[in-house]
Amino acid sequence: MKGKSAVLLLFVGMFLNGCLMAGNYHSAKTLEPRESSFGMTFSLNEISISDHRYTVPNVIPELAYHVGVAKNWEVGGRVAIGSLGIEMDTKYRFLHQGNLHLAVAPAAAYQAIFVVRGVSVRLPLILSYDLTDNFGFNASVLGGFSVYDAEKDNDYDNSYDYARYFNGQTIFYGASFGPELRGSVFFVRPAVEFIRYQTSTESDNDPNWEPFNSINFLVHFGWVFGREKQQLDRIENKLDKSLEQQ
Repeated sequence: MKGKSAVLLLFVGMFLNGCLMAGNYHSAKTLEPRESSFGMTFSLNEISISDHRYTVPNVIPELAYHVGVAKNWEVGGRVAIGSLGIEMDTKYRFLHQGNLHLAVAPAAAYQAIFVVRGVSVRLPLILSYDLTDNFGFNASVLGGFSVYDAEKDNDYDNSYDYARYFNGQTIFYGASFGPELRGSVFFVRPAVEFIRYQTSTESDNDPNWEPFNSINFLVHFGWVFGREKQQLDRIENKLDKSLEQQ
């Protein structure tokens, strides 16, 4: 492989995060109104295509920000600087019973980089269960599709051979699982996600196209803002009620 082809192959791998964008880093819990959160996600993708395996580290963290807009509902998104991608999402918790939480978090992403550009959408169903006040686990199943355009450059045939698997309209599905450690304003969510890329319109023009897999290892670090003020407000309200009763 020529030197410039090898370099571009690495770049293409790093910049394919539009459809491999760190997967699910959410829990099923939602922010309260007036709360917000900031997070960073580091990930490592292993992509298996036929008898080839590509390991792609995401060395530049994705940055996420979310705001609670109503009870059980938050909105936000993330920016993937390394892959020049942006994603918007919303999360709605439709079940909260004791330690069990269930939510959906539809998202849409766009990226435009070098030989690959396009959009992807996904719909995760997320389950969270609290084992203690500071420890629990998250699991999700998801489905989605991407529409990417991988342009062929005759100088970089080897890079295109990798990128062409994401060309056209591709349907994918998968699942993720991981624990969660949290304090009052800080949390850590390591997770493993498996994705199966099942069909693509590119397969109509390429008889060698076949379904392939990716495994994503990620760690999401997050901070919640506004929670301290709400706790102080609740304490103040309790004191006021106590004084009124006296």
